[in-house]
Amino acid sequence: MRFRGVITPLLTPFNDDGSINYEHLERNLKAWNEWNIDGVVVNGSGGEFPHTSQEEQMDLVKFVKARTSKFVIACVPEQGTKLAADGCRKAAEAGADAALVFVPYYWRDALSDDVIFDHFTAVADSSPIPVLLYANPPSTLFEISVNVAVKLADHPNIVGMKDSTADRLLAKDLSQRVSVLFRYRSVSPVFDDLSLQVSKLGLIAQATKGKHFDVLVGRDTLLVPGWLLGCSGGIVGMSSSLGKLHGEMQALVKDHRFEEAAEIHHKITSVAAAVTSMSVIPALKALMDIVGLYGGPPRAPLKSIPEAGTAKLRDAVEKIGFKL
Repeated sequence: MRFRGVITPLLTPFNDDGSINYEHLERNLKAWNEWNIDGVVVNGSGGEFPHTSQEEQMDLVKFVKARTSKFVIACVPEQGTKLAADGCRKAAEAGADAALVFVPYYWRDALSDDVIFDHFTAVADSSPIPVLLYANPPSTLFEISVNVAVKLADHPNIVGMKDSTADRLLAKDLSQRVSVLFRYRSVSPVFDDLSLQVSKLGLIAQATKGKHFDVLVGRDTLLVPGWLLGCSGGIVGMSSSLGKLHGEMQALVKDHRFEEAAEIHHKITSVAAAVTSMSVIPALKALMDIVGLYGGPPRAPLKSIPEAGTAKLRDAVEKIGFKL
């Protein structure tokens, strides 16, 4: 199995009392199942893993797996090597197709390439399901180096990585120039070589080309540029609400209808700009409510965004004319 394309990180729906609302989760899943997305991630940042118990997390994996035909990736946030390995086994027992394993960022001052390599190797050695590496530098202040990622790609049970690198200048530049990049890609066979000079993910994608290893972006602004740089897709938060557009965009890219894909890309990133101007997880939940799904409140200590924020999101959605 390959873990590529548009992958939606599921937002865990809560009631006002903080309990999980499985009825609304099932309703959301019905919508996601109809969209042209490829897989889902359970218990990631959008799923509010810091606010849920491991028992709740495994119950969510079981619930989602039973209600979707798409592949299911379970986040494994445990920091210790043994605990992460145990988390992979529990995710497998719950039905997950793969585990997205966090870099052990808590002790980042003690981390080195060798420590990271040994950690992920040990976890993958014992995991009954495939492992994807997860680097989230905006939150963890630690990156998986290109060299380590390429070396780990040789492990038979390490099948990819998600990198949420937040190089805002690069993301903004590539996102704004996506129409030009599409045209350049369509006429220039050397685009991939040139791209290596500007993209860490492009470097990893090219270095692991031909291996059973999928490089996934973690930002909507980099999804289309990532495809152009050789990445396999992305785990992108906006697809929880606008996944219908992501699926359409992916189909257009595959058909080489680049100008039309660029138009959708700009619609998605215009709404993403509104989301990232405020507290992201509560904003993503509010966005789900706006488009007709169920986001609901976050769990404490997070709070719902104020009405002014909701109005800003509603205006952004209306401007692109999105309908479920």
